[in-house]
Amino acid sequence: WGNGTVNTANGASSMDFYHFEIQNGSVTMLSPIIARKDFKTWGSTTLTTNSHDIFVGGYFQNGGVFSLGTTTITFNGTGRQDEYTSTNTNYHKVVINKPSGNVFVDGVFVISNNLSLVKGALVPRSSSTGHYVRILDNATTTGGSNTSFIMCGVMKMGDDAFTFPMGDTTLADSAKYHPFTLPAPASSATYTVRYYPKNPLTDYPTYTTIQSPLQSISTAEYFYVESGPALTPTLSWNTNNSNVNALADIRIASWNGTQWVNLGNASTTGNLTKGSITAASASTSAYDKYFVIGNINDIH
Repeated sequence: WGNGTVNTANGASSMDFYHFEIQNGSVTMLSPIIARKDFKTWGSTTLTTNSHDIFVGGYFQNGGVFSLGTTTITFNGTGRQDEYTSTNTNYHKVVINKPSGNVFVDGVFVISNNLSLVKGALVPRSSSTGHYVRILDNATTTGGSNTSFIMCGVMKMGDDAFTFPMGDTTLADSAKYHPFTLPAPASSATYTVRYYPKNPLTDYPTYTTIQSPLQSISTAEYFYVESGPALTPTLSWNTNNSNVNALADIRIASWNGTQWVNLGNASTTGNLTKGSITAASASTSAYDKYFVIGNINDIH
């Protein structure tokens, strides 16, 4: 496509394409677009959606100016899909609802209203921490399960309580989802959360000192939280947990630069296989935190 408009024909409710691409000029949508395969705009182009929705089954590339309004973009293709934007476009609403496969994030995936996780994961295109999801102030996520989650880092901005729908595709199907919840901060703040399904001592072998009455920490997973004021988090465990033997014995532990400190157990949900724990006290430092599930009754 070049300059012009995209509209339906013969009474159809949407325009159906195998491949949709704008190579130059400005295009205005007058109806929803279904791209069975790729949807691409290049650097010298402008797309005005007039808040019409976009459904994409393949590669999604936004290289130009993207005037979205309240457009919902749905990723619904089979197998791998890639999302790329050179401009950090604020997507109003995105739906991940795929028969199979995941969506690979190349860059910063910005949500201004809602991210709906139905089926399929958002995963980083590489190991670079520059591939992540940014949720703006007052924006939300819905869904989240073992079949739909975010594997890359998630940044939340604003003053909202928020559940980070973390997970990892390398885990067993029954263990992939690991949400992490932070209460609302007193004022606007920014937090970035990452989930790692491995022993924290693998990455940080010197982090061995544990504050009494803790006797052990998880050898299966840990969460990393960057920036933001100290808060009382809620961690989850799934079927891959290594040290949940009695709900009364587990605690949240946080590395304070010297040792794993005990943040306590204000409450728990679930059972020994799958559940969550909320800290009784806030972390002692405001920046670059590591959180794990600890235990006061050593079972290792």
